[in-house]
Amino acid sequence: MSSVKLPRGFWAEYQVAETVDACDRVVEKHFDWRAVDAEDCIEEDTLYYVRNKQRQFVTFEAVGEDADAYMLTLFMTKEQVRPFPRNKLLELGKSGRLVRLESKLDAEIRRQSMRISTAEYDGETPSKSNEYLGDAKKYHPECNIDLSTLTQLLSAARQSGLLPNADQIAKIRDSEFRMGKYRQAMDAIERMAVRFNQEADKRRQKLRAEEIQYKSGALKMTPKQWLQKKQKDTAQTTCIERARKKFAHTLDGLRFLARIS
Repeated sequence: MSSVKLPRGFWAEYQVAETVDACDRVVEKHFDWRAVDAEDCIEEDTLYYVRNKQRQFVTFEAVGEDADAYMLTLFMTKEQVRPFPRNKLLELGKSGRLVRLESKLDAEIRRQSMRISTAEYDGETPSKSNEYLGDAKKYHPECNIDLSTLTQLLSAARQSGLLPNADQIAKIRDSEFRMGKYRQAMDAIERMAVRFNQEADKRRQKLRAEEIQYKSGALKMTPKQWLQKKQKDTAQTTCIERARKKFAHTLDGLRFLARIS
């Protein structure tokens, strides 16, 4: 049975929200959320929010030892719906329709522990824990972003070869981000990240199809040509994964800055 609990007062506020946008605002008030865009985002005893026409709170339980599928349970009614393949959950996450939730209180406790641990690692001995609570940007890596972060994201996005409009990142960096309009910057970068993940999925499916065609003989290439192609594909995959991490890091920082600004 899941040990997940809702923050105090959350459900009463959520029930009186009249629109999906109002529901999202209540959720954002009480939780930190992150799109389910990587396999390590899917865990048991964790609350998730499905952002379809009907908003739902769900938990997942692995089906089988290899966890290729997860049983979806509606959190409020405890009704088990059906197993979902892991790749389907990742598709929902990358489109912004499935997010992982962490209560603000739990998130703050985690950040405080991180700040204090980082301070002690740096050779400082805090006499009071609240001495380290006022400078989250210094001690919390997810929040430590600046202009160079977006420059690095721009470079990684260009190298991935998946975003023809990657130069838009420079415009976001030099306008919204410089002006402190972190919410607008976050929304723009998030749209690009969704597009990036969609293109990455299309490429992955294309490569898989090409490998099947090559093994069946339908794709006419010599072993040398195939090896050269695989090496080129691997190099691009490395660039894509680097860009994916840069997007995730940048969005984590922008979400934090949008909340405190």
